[in-house]
Amino acid sequence: MESCKVVIFFLFALPGLLMAQQNGHLRLVGGTAENNGRVEVYYNKTWGTVCDDGWQLTDGDVVCKQLGFLRADRVVYKAYFGQGTGPIWIDQTNCRGHETSIVECTHNGWGIHDCKHSEDAGVFCLRREPVKPTSMPIRLSCPRYTTGGTCNACPSQQYPDLDNCTSQAAVEGIVEAFYNNKWLPVSAEGWDYSNARVACGELGYPVAFGSGPSLDTLWPNWNGTHLTACGDGSGQVSCDPFTISENNAFRMRLHSTLLKKVDCTGNEYRLLNCYFPEFGPHSNPSMEVATVRCGFLPHSSCHNASVEVSA
Repeated sequence: MESCKVVIFFLFALPGLLMAQQNGHLRLVGGTAENNGRVEVYYNKTWGTVCDDGWQLTDGDVVCKQLGFLRADRVVYKAYFGQGTGPIWIDQTNCRGHETSIVECTHNGWGIHDCKHSEDAGVFCLRREPVKPTSMPIRLSCPRYTTGGTCNACPSQQYPDLDNCTSQAAVEGIVEAFYNNKWLPVSAEGWDYSNARVACGELGYPVAFGSGPSLDTLWPNWNGTHLTACGDGSGQVSCDPFTISENNAFRMRLHSTLLKKVDCTGNEYRLLNCYFPEFGPHSNPSMEVATVRCGFLPHSSCHNASVEVSA
């Protein structure tokens, strides 16, 4: 009976043991994104830094590839990403570039150095991206047209037949992308204002307002109907909204996402030009999807009849 308890304990403890850090594991700290930062290496149950003596691009290549990136874009010196703490584990790194781990590179020996943390090494890695299609239209599903926001309203390109000025200052909805003959929502993971700005611009709305609405706000009646406003993916919106019946198919669509960890600078003219690691589909059981709230700033066509909108 006692041996059974030991076996059961081992089975429950195994995942944690498998996930434990091992000597030679790497991480990037202090950077502006996941692909850049101060190089830190795990050894003897402690994270430490790498000295920039002898630090060169081939060393950065090995670090980046070990972390799952394409290769190094450039290496930096003199604690570019700030000074680390703890031990300086590696000095005089000498990688040829073909190694699969930094532990395969030569150096002075673990913890043997004549450096200070003001010499901590860093790296900028090139991220892997999927092969992208030439076109990937986006649309807003469950859109709501409101007068909320802080702008003067001009007509949406989605409604060219409207008067020059309209109280429909803002539109908000779930961001969906079309790829491989399928519409799927964009994941909320990594979604931020810069991404929203690009999505709004692609749909013909030059302004994004703060954070997007909640899914409950956009789709309060799970058995009702919802609208879809779509674009052609080139920055010119070409389709009218249309009503589709709500059913389980739409609910199931929200359980998968097409794009995940989208990372836009905010200056791209379409979402397809932003960085994302893969297309998907990705499992999304909690239905956390990207949403936006888009609108307009004052326009010359509105100077005689602008609509003031309050938050």
